[in-house]
Amino acid sequence: MNKNFHKTKFNNGLNKLAKKLGVEAKLYFERKEKLKNMAILVTKEQHVLEELLKAHKAKKLKINIPIVIGTTNKLKVICEKFEIQFLLVKDNDQTVREKRILKILEKNNVDFIVLARYMKILSPKFVWNYTNRIINIHPSLLPAFPGAMAYVQVFEKGVRVSGATAHFVTVDLDQGPIIVQESFKVNSNDQLEKIKRLGREAENKALLKAVNLFINNKIFTNPGVNYSILTGLMVTSYSLIDKLGVTNINPIVYFYIYSNFGVFFIFNLKFLINKENIYKGLLTKSKIKEYAIVGISDSTSYLLILYSLTFVEVSYIAPMRNIGIVFSFIIGYLFLNERLRINRIIGCLLIFSGIMITGIGIK
Repeated sequence: MNKNFHKTKFNNGLNKLAKKLGVEAKLYFERKEKLKNMAILVTKEQHVLEELLKAHKAKKLKINIPIVIGTTNKLKVICEKFEIQFLLVKDNDQTVREKRILKILEKNNVDFIVLARYMKILSPKFVWNYTNRIINIHPSLLPAFPGAMAYVQVFEKGVRVSGATAHFVTVDLDQGPIIVQESFKVNSNDQLEKIKRLGREAENKALLKAVNLFINNKIFTNPGVNYSILTGLMVTSYSLIDKLGVTNINPIVYFYIYSNFGVFFIFNLKFLINKENIYKGLLTKSKIKEYAIVGISDSTSYLLILYSLTFVEVSYIAPMRNIGIVFSFIIGYLFLNERLRINRIIGCLLIFSGIMITGIGIK
């Protein structure tokens, strides 16, 4: 990080801007210290907490545990045994309780949170403050049996394989990205108590593995986002390259060279990756019509872009070229059953406004 960068000033400035816009802003800077600070939230069940503290004491988890927060005093004695600070936060009002917890976490410079069988649903605001930094352990192989009483459901449904899932917490209950799963066999004569015992062992293993992966930065929470960013960078270069191309070459000639290069690359891919069946099913009669429609529409739009670049600056064309971001959101919602969320609507409106301002200009 730049030595001249002042985190406090930047944070204060961001908060002022957020206040003017009527939104809330939250910054997280990874600390320079080698060990991350992990907070543990608990209610009554002790097995996961005890396993985490044992691993920490044995230096199998290279972290700091500055605080354990509980909704009852039941597990305080375990924390005292391992000389870990325990704080009781038992407010019945969720808003008050979470506000107190967030203050405690901030005071202790907590980097991430582990829910060690914490039997309280977290609000979206709380989750937002620690996006992709809250790890939960659930007593089933998600997405099977989400919610409460998972072992009872396993027993009643008569499943033959069950387990535990360590996952990131999102606003959707037990639907966050899965980090680790541990499974165990369930025999037809196994009673509920045995299933619970096997489940607790699986919970301990899964959570320890998940925490170790997290603290060693070995989890990619959303590879799709990373690929999208890379794609965005590559797409950005298109307009610049195209502008240089049509400046010196006729747009149709440039299009011909560009298209033939792509065709040459695809049909020689077989030799690059050495797979004989790469073209199997590629040119069936049922697909030729689809290829023709896509090819004509794509070629037409690309030629229009190339001709536009011969008349105006690239800084006008590039933003307008990316208005497809907004259209893809609309199409995804209308035809692909993708979720309609307020943050996406706001994001699309901002993108559209930005494209209009940048591409057209306001005089």
